[in-house]
Amino acid sequence: MRKFWRPESSAGVPGSRSPRRGRRWIGPRAGAAALALTAALGLLTAVSSWGAAAQAATLQVTTTSLPAALPGSSGYDVQLTAAGGTAPYTWTLADGSLPPGFGLGQDGVITGATLEVYDVTTTFTVQVTDSGTPKQTATQQLTMTAYGPPVDTTSALPDATVGTAYTAQATESGGEPPFTWTLTAGQLPPGLKLSADGVVSGTPTQAGTFTFVLEFFDSESPPEADGLQATLTVNPAAPPLAVSTTSLPGGTAGTAYSQALPATGGTTPYTWSLASGTLPAGLALSAGGTISGTPKTAGTSTFTVQVSDAENPAQTATQQLSITVVADKADLAVAVTGPATAAPGGQVTDTITVTDKGPAAASKVKVELDTVGLAGVTPSAGGSTKSVTVLGVTLTATTWSLASLAPGQQVTFTVTGTVPAKGVKTASAAGLALSSTPDPDLLNNAGATSTKITG
Repeated sequence: MRKFWRPESSAGVPGSRSPRRGRRWIGPRAGAAALALTAALGLLTAVSSWGAAAQAATLQVTTTSLPAALPGSSGYDVQLTAAGGTAPYTWTLADGSLPPGFGLGQDGVITGATLEVYDVTTTFTVQVTDSGTPKQTATQQLTMTAYGPPVDTTSALPDATVGTAYTAQATESGGEPPFTWTLTAGQLPPGLKLSADGVVSGTPTQAGTFTFVLEFFDSESPPEADGLQATLTVNPAAPPLAVSTTSLPGGTAGTAYSQALPATGGTTPYTWSLASGTLPAGLALSAGGTISGTPKTAGTSTFTVQVSDAENPAQTATQQLSITVVADKADLAVAVTGPATAAPGGQVTDTITVTDKGPAAASKVKVELDTVGLAGVTPSAGGSTKSVTVLGVTLTATTWSLASLAPGQQVTFTVTGTVPAKGVKTASAAGLALSSTPDPDLLNNAGATSTKITG
């Protein structure tokens, strides 16, 4: 029998024989225990290594993208793949939905065929579960496109204009891009052409409505095609754009001003702007072409306006204009006239004439004509009279009111009365005109006349 020994500093163990002092024998029972311990340590090491390997094999979905489903094919059959964990795997749809007509089997195979007549793209999440204990799971978000059959959706292209550059894109739905376009019937307007990618472009040279057939082919093998009749209207070239206004009325400081600027030609709507110069202080030009505001100071301003139309590219036109703003003053001048002589019992007509000599319009004008020595005074239209008799002499005041009087404008009013049979030697009249607008010269606001009574 084999014996094991080791150095020992203590005395020998009873029941064994020590061949040399300081050593002891280890018997068969102790040796068996040592062997068992060694085996257990080896098994623990192996189990630990296996567990570490199993833990490292984490389950994961290795499919990260899906091919598109094409129309007209016999069917769609795509296997999802996973790695790690313990096979076999079980697949489910965790979130979202596949395009109509497609489904996911527990074996991880997506099958189906396109049901829609248009393209459908959906995003969903798949989940895989392994057969281990405990079970592992993994998820992956995927996107899938199912193309419908190719359909030409071009029916009417945007209008074009003779002489104006044109570009429009023919449209389609379904099929597998890229697409190739051709003109299979009819003709495009002269000056336009169709590119292989479906762009109609050029500069049309003839007005009218043109009908033609556009057909396109997709990239399937063999390719699928579709065509549709389309129309394109080419409008005549618009007449040249021009500013119609060549002059503008003047304004008055402190008085509201508004003047629209008309234009002709081009394509409406128009957009207006100030190209150079400045408007009178207090006035502004709107994009719609109206100069408005309240001018603040007197003076003449010269400027250039610009109008742009709605064509592409836009036409533009300019016009130099000026506005003269006058001070807020109105010089009223009065003239009173009547006959030189009249007989007792006869009639006398006196006249008052009021003229606005400017520079501004006179507002709230009041005109008064007073007569002495006439009875039964009758005023012209709009007049109002009030009479009083003192010591046998009749005094009559007649007044008229005007909302405004424009610069250079003149108005005339009259009164007609009867000369008494006796006691009156002279019939006289005095007139006055005033307004709410400042008057630079009040000395000419009044006038008078007299008529000698003879016989």
